[in-house]
Amino acid sequence: MIQNQILKFLVYLVDALSERIVILGPQGVEHANLPAADLFKTAQKALTGLQPEQLLQPAPAPAQKMQSCDILGRVVTPSGQGPLIRGLSVGLDGGLQVWILQGGVSMVDLGALTAGLIHNLAGPLSVIRSSSELLERFQGKALENSPQIAAQVQAWPPSVKNAYRVIVEHVDQITEATRDLLAKVRGEAARRQGPLDLNDILTRELRFADNNLGLKQSVRQELDLAENLPMVKGLYSDFSQSFRNILRNAMQAMKDSPEKSLKISTAWDESHITIRIQDSGRGIPKADLKRVFEPFFTTHSQESQASGLGLYSVQQLLKPYEVAFEVASEPGCTVFTLRVPWEAEAVDV
Repeated sequence: MIQNQILKFLVYLVDALSERIVILGPQGVEHANLPAADLFKTAQKALTGLQPEQLLQPAPAPAQKMQSCDILGRVVTPSGQGPLIRGLSVGLDGGLQVWILQGGVSMVDLGALTAGLIHNLAGPLSVIRSSSELLERFQGKALENSPQIAAQVQAWPPSVKNAYRVIVEHVDQITEATRDLLAKVRGEAARRQGPLDLNDILTRELRFADNNLGLKQSVRQELDLAENLPMVKGLYSDFSQSFRNILRNAMQAMKDSPEKSLKISTAWDESHITIRIQDSGRGIPKADLKRVFEPFFTTHSQESQASGLGLYSVQQLLKPYEVAFEVASEPGCTVFTLRVPWEAEAVDV
């Protein structure tokens, strides 16, 4: 009874406000005012009963009673993903949540969230690395003391025998990437730049993809890497993470393709290095090509759990290097082209 009275009062209040406000209960949306309905491009009554994930991607975490938490996500509309918005979720009695939504998100918000995420990752990464090293040491002792075990291990595929080392390498790369990203947020990244061989980074990322994404078993690969590729000055993790994200996107796009083909090439002239990554996936609809670098925008299904931040991260990581991007796509062929400026004197060591 008390909850119904609170809800009626809230409905009366939010309908008189110009801010975009949504009231949610345990069963979904209880009420949305007209500005909110306009944001979601849906009639007020049609919003009733919808769940948080049907309104925003990613869905905000519920706020505890008498507490609040930030909202940052992309609006879900009947025609697809809408604008990026931010806001506040407030927890009330009876499991009620009140969303107060705003538009015009500054990318500074994403930077702040990234910094918090990096701090939270540090502990688990350290545990994963130390546990992998401990298991590898125990396996080594078992191999020394038991010829039978050693014979069995010798028959394992290389990807299994080297699993511990692969885990450690990945953890080290993630740790380095998060440190560099945090340094960017703090404005310190320029101190740690050095000469980079983009061919080498591409080859390494492809090898990691072999182990983690199943490329070796299911995807035909073609590499055409230019000889004597000029060095580029920058952070290793900026380019390795960018190539990894594009490769992951390619794999997701080819998941249901009858023929899976990945082609990677590099070329260079007196001013630019050109990198092409081509997959044989389902392609990107023409209407979505201009939006692929937007944060939280994804053409993948909700079941894929794609965050929509992969290509946005690529663009943000490589923006300081003035990298130009081109995306061409049709069913069965998508090509990401990166043009990276280079200067001989900028990478002299």
